[in-house]
Amino acid sequence: MNRTVPFFKERILTHLKKDDSTLVAAHGNSLRSIIMELDKLKPKEVANLELATGQPIVYDLDESGNVSNKLILK
Repeated sequence: MNRTVPFFKERILTHLKKDDSTLVAAHGNSLRSIIMELDKLKPKEVANLELATGQPIVYDLDESGNVSNKLILK
């Protein structure tokens, strides 16, 4: 989390704010920390978070970087 969240905010979020579509593919624990930030989850909630391999999760963010919509594709 100490590395992934700052990277997300500094690199990925800047592209999203420019309305660039961005694909993030990473190891489960890296994704968990980003999802924790996006979904405003507590550490105990993240510990139980299961991420299916290869199952896309699409987040729509508003101009401030807050989640406006989340879609888990099957």
